[in-house]
Amino acid sequence: MSGAWRKAGVLGLVLLALLVMVLYNLDQVWSASVDLTHHYALVYRLAEQWSVSGSDPSLGEMNYYPRLGHALAALMGAALDSPFLGMHVVALLCFGSLWAAVGALFASLQRNAALLASLTLALLLYVNFNWFGYQLHGSEVVGNYFFSQLMAQAMAVGALALGAACDVRGRPWHGVAVIVLAIPVVEATHLLPALELLGMLGVLLALRNLPPYPVRTSALVRALASLAVFGAAGAAALYHPAFAAMREIAQNDGRLPLAGLEARWALPLLAVLVLCIAAALLWDSVRARHNANAPSRAVEKYLGAYGVALGTLCLLQLGALLLGGGSSYAVKKYAFGLSSFVVIALALVIGRAAARWLPGQAGPWLCGAAMAALVPASFLFTADQRQMLDGSEMVALERRLVALQAAMPPPPAGKTDVIIDLPDQPMMVNYMFSIAVAHTPRLYGEDLLSKNKLDHAAHYNHIISARIGSRFKNRSCTQGSVGTLQYSDAACVTRSLAAASLCKGTFDFSSAGNVDPAMLTGFSAPEAYSRWTAERSVSFSCTVDKAPRALVLRAGAFLNDKLQQQRVEIALNGVKLGSELMQRPGEVETLRTVLPALSPTTIVTITLTMPDAVAPKALGMGDDGRLLGLNIHSIGFE
Repeated sequence: MSGAWRKAGVLGLVLLALLVMVLYNLDQVWSASVDLTHHYALVYRLAEQWSVSGSDPSLGEMNYYPRLGHALAALMGAALDSPFLGMHVVALLCFGSLWAAVGALFASLQRNAALLASLTLALLLYVNFNWFGYQLHGSEVVGNYFFSQLMAQAMAVGALALGAACDVRGRPWHGVAVIVLAIPVVEATHLLPALELLGMLGVLLALRNLPPYPVRTSALVRALASLAVFGAAGAAALYHPAFAAMREIAQNDGRLPLAGLEARWALPLLAVLVLCIAAALLWDSVRARHNANAPSRAVEKYLGAYGVALGTLCLLQLGALLLGGGSSYAVKKYAFGLSSFVVIALALVIGRAAARWLPGQAGPWLCGAAMAALVPASFLFTADQRQMLDGSEMVALERRLVALQAAMPPPPAGKTDVIIDLPDQPMMVNYMFSIAVAHTPRLYGEDLLSKNKLDHAAHYNHIISARIGSRFKNRSCTQGSVGTLQYSDAACVTRSLAAASLCKGTFDFSSAGNVDPAMLTGFSAPEAYSRWTAERSVSFSCTVDKAPRALVLRAGAFLNDKLQQQRVEIALNGVKLGSELMQRPGEVETLRTVLPALSPTTIVTITLTMPDAVAPKALGMGDDGRLLGLNIHSIGFE
């Protein structure tokens, strides 16, 4: 079989592995973060109208965010009839492609070294996953959702692998050209990997000016050419529209926990370690230039140059933070690359060294299979991938919302629609579809995200929610429905909720009662007949209409062989009204408490404190970690 066919076969193996892992993880969305909602909103807007005005109130900073990656996701979404699925598939493809590109980098080694480096890397991924837990590339979309950074990083590693391949084949300037051409493309996706490539380019050009020089090549001409290339690439990066946009976004701080790197000194120390490893790789490549019989060290050169750029940029970003610029969030984003570099460099060094002891020459198919194995290894051993959202549910929900929107009249000027109380979904899903599908301004939508309530009801035209289990399912307000979703007149719903929040009558705490979650703190989700308290102190708030005389609580206590009693302290607006002792397991008791005189329009908060509340998990009764105290059926007023 010819070399071209063998390469095509190896590429087919890698693509097959990538396809299998994408399909296997299609339902696995490993993030439920705000980043996911904002990236999705931009993808949806591009899929919807293929442009962004720059002042869309539903997009916020995404109005000026680099959008090449989002445009590709929108194209994929158009092909799959779902922007969410398009974004998810592209993220999975980037995840696997990044580590496939590392395998392609190793392919520039001699076969034995390539085989052993690939196997060693897979083993190191497994070891890190099970014993250390450092966050490697791919973790960008696990927990958090740095969609653009992952895509740009995959592009950067691909450019690195292609540049090294050119160098190995005796075309070093072709390798430099690959990096130069990749920088603006990567920067149109995310700035950080583009800066890494720019720094890497500087190191490669500096190495080109070290002796020995090719025959009849002037050192001055070589230096001037290198400066011209780096200057042009640097200027193009500096004046790229993405540079100013990402520099502004980098000022925003955020939460980014880093396993194993929590200490303040850990990340700088890791950056210094990366610089040391990179320097050793570069020194090895420089020494090889003086030995005509030595095998090519292009892989060490390119990986070392990348490591120098990565470590230096991290330390510079840290220095800027200490001087009052940037944010710790921007510094922490280097952790994925730094940790991955250490693992990749160790695999390279071990593979290169062990290859000397491997007899014979490994076959091309064996090497190809080892490189293809990096794709499933990366998915399985890169991060603790706990499903946060179900991909199929998100796609089905998105399609139902789009169908409902098509059946609804558009909101008048100055008004917008909002999506809330979607069936069995966290608050961020309401927020995500509101800003994307309903074009809800981010300023208003933040109430959905933080409080699951509508603080800006006067600005809404229609409220889209679930037909079953929603607090907005007032028949007199509903104006239409599609499947499991409905839309209601916002003004009508607002009046209905105001009446429903008055301290009168009985509030049914079951799933059929639809008590507004905004009136509660510390409770679990409603069940068929009741709702559990989930903390030692919970509250219920309402507005006084006609002053009630007494509070009536119907509830059962969480009791068992290991827990014989539940004490309940009842307070109103912080003032203790009384206490009860509940000792009858399996029974629903009625507790009546006399209320003091209350003025109309007063907002009262009833607080129930249960010092004996305990998690079933703590009693060895399963995995339920809620602090259970009372199972409340209703709260009423007399």
